[in-house]
Amino acid sequence: MALTLAVSGGAQAQLFKITKGDKPGALTESQWSALITELEDSINSELPSVETGQYTKGMANATAMASTGNAIYGSSFKYGLVGGSVSLGVDLGEGNKLSDFDAKKVAGVGLQSSVILGFSPGSVTSGQWGPIDPARLRVFLSFLTMDQDVDDASVSFTSMGLVGQYRLIQEKSLGLSVLKWNGVDVSSGFRIAKNKFSFTQTMPEFSETSNGITASIAEAPATLGADVSVYSIPVEVSTSARVLYVLNFFGGLGGDFNFGSSKAIADYTTPITVTGGGTAEGDLELGGNASPTAWNLRAFAGLGFEFAIGSLNLGIGKSLTAGAWATSLGLNLFY
Repeated sequence: MALTLAVSGGAQAQLFKITKGDKPGALTESQWSALITELEDSINSELPSVETGQYTKGMANATAMASTGNAIYGSSFKYGLVGGSVSLGVDLGEGNKLSDFDAKKVAGVGLQSSVILGFSPGSVTSGQWGPIDPARLRVFLSFLTMDQDVDDASVSFTSMGLVGQYRLIQEKSLGLSVLKWNGVDVSSGFRIAKNKFSFTQTMPEFSETSNGITASIAEAPATLGADVSVYSIPVEVSTSARVLYVLNFFGGLGGDFNFGSSKAIADYTTPITVTGGGTAEGDLELGGNASPTAWNLRAFAGLGFEFAIGSLNLGIGKSLTAGAWATSLGLNLFY
């Protein structure tokens, strides 16, 4: 699910573009241009404020970062794990940063959620798989799909992934097990994240007049949104440490090979009427199709609260190659 179109007053972004046709005979060229600009600004003042040049690219990057939240770090379960996670990805947009945040510059926001099943092959076999010790291997399957209409909004998403995690360096207990280092894990696999979001708002009638010439557009619905599909191959190195049997700190570095596409959903088709023989046409422009950043290098860290049969984890990730962030919350039960 992706929610990226924040409504704000004023014509901050010219989503609706008007192309002038025949000029009315009663107007000069400058008057004709001013009339069309006034009508264009009036319409855009009622539309969401988004940066059209970054929208589809930002949507793809935000969705890719959100999908990284469907991960498990530092769990040493013996048999299996059942959990769930929700994660939010944000592409801040060009020139935007957390220390000087401007919501109007945000290029995209993505939301992912999944059910996660974990399995330890070492629980059913003790033999070596060549150089692989199955007791050090964890396999995670994540999946969830949802399709929901809420009032004038339509939301659907699909999350799917298969990731293997191998404990490259074994864990060690220190200080009478008060401090436990969980070793070093390497992970890889694939993830699929699909988001489709749109909302429809009824646009009122607009009318502007200059020197007796009126340009108007009738009341009509406008639909805006995005359709994103991202396919990722993650490669991660992570470590974690448990303190006082309860707190689990984790962190690491990762990289994602990202593929896929993001396209805008924009539909506002209603004729522009100009008196005095003038003509004009309008169109919504949210940007062309785009792909996520092909190679996304990122750092991540987080804190987990462990209890007898599970853990509650909060994580944050920062892209080092794009202006994108992710935060995640996960609850896991394991044995």
